[in-house]
Amino acid sequence: MSRAGRWLLAATLAALAPPEAHGLSLRSSAAQLKVEASPGRRLDVGKDAGGPLTIADTGGTRVAVEARVESPPGADAVDGYEPAPDPRWFSLDPPRLELSPGSEAAWRLTVEVPPDRGREGGQYEADVVAVGRSPDGLSARLRTRVLLRVKRDRGRIEALDRTLIRRPRDVAPSRSETTVRDAPLGRVVDVDALAAALKLANADAETAYVRVESSEPDPREAPDGYEPAPNPGWLTAGDGGVVEVAAGKVASARLRLRVPDEPRYRGRRWAFAVDVEALGARPRVVRRFWLKVTTAGSGPRREGSR
Repeated sequence: MSRAGRWLLAATLAALAPPEAHGLSLRSSAAQLKVEASPGRRLDVGKDAGGPLTIADTGGTRVAVEARVESPPGADAVDGYEPAPDPRWFSLDPPRLELSPGSEAAWRLTVEVPPDRGREGGQYEADVVAVGRSPDGLSARLRTRVLLRVKRDRGRIEALDRTLIRRPRDVAPSRSETTVRDAPLGRVVDVDALAAALKLANADAETAYVRVESSEPDPREAPDGYEPAPNPGWLTAGDGGVVEVAAGKVASARLRLRVPDEPRYRGRRWAFAVDVEALGARPRVVRRFWLKVTTAGSGPRREGSR
């Protein structure tokens, strides 16, 4: 479990009597978990994503805990994520726990995305909601956001990178950044039509295959005045992330952008980090291109949105 994912969440309620008598206090091991899963494959979050989700009784009374997985309302989801279409993608076991003061228990959380290629690159949120009740009627509610990114099929990229190994070469991008202003929401945007296009020049004597993929950067790397885009999957390029550039020619990266039409995404300033790499080149050379986007309209911003 990453450091960013180990936020501490505590919910404490106390009765009128001193806390040590029968106060209720629960602590979850994480307020937010980030996981990646491939369509059609089951992911055990505890084994495959860094550690189990746990809950501890830090008060002075026994607590009965009931937990479930639910999709949040769209407006409550973390930026860049949409509510999970079906909470049954997520399985939590056991759904009921009994805790005594000072004890801790773990859930087995698994994720299984249906084998649907249309889900690749999507980001979805489901919430683990736990409600604890003490014998004298006190209650506390904890929520852990499970932020799921569905992996893309990178089979073609990996196959080309293995089979094209030959002398070191590079494909030079025409620029390091470009800007799209007033990007419309809810439809696919051809970036070339709205901004200076990203061109790839191949000075080699053979056809080059270039990986052009949007990635998640360190927030400190984003250009001044822009936030890192909350969902790299909103930006795609080429044919499945690969651009073919003939020998001695220049080709467009064919960037396409689609931001969902939601009020929270109006009037935002985002920077998409794009990796550009000639497949098969050794040593590897990965260049960074920035697409800076200002979305159309204005809308409400939630506290803490990012």
